Amino acid sequence: MPAGLAETWVATSGRLEQIQNTPLWRFGIVTPSGEFAGVKVSEYDVVKMIEVSGYQITDSQEVTVENLKVTQWQDSYTNERGLYYQIDDENILIYGTASFEEQFTLLNSLTVGS
Repeated sequence: MPAGLAETWVATSGRLEQIQNTPLWRFGIVTPSGEFAGVKVSEYDVVKMIEVSGYQITDSQEVTVENLKVTQWQDSYTNERGLYYQIDDENILIYGTASFEEQFTLLNSLTVGS
């Protein structure tokens, strides 16, 4: 579980996969509100990660969170949403039914000390 998250955040899964012969770390979390948030980390193209996951970005905008430029996106067909950003060569995708507020909390826990 990422550092700094309360015990009300519950890890449900974690594994290493391959996407087009590129390693991809993935883990799932149930948020305090009972919604799902997933995290994928890979050098693989993040927009392609979203498409491979079955989402269609219907709305997106760039926002700044803790001096980090993040793209916030929504899939109005599935009513799911997410954030993505890059640190060095790693693409980080946060996605799911969790609110943007909870996703930003998760984002901040991933970037503490970066």
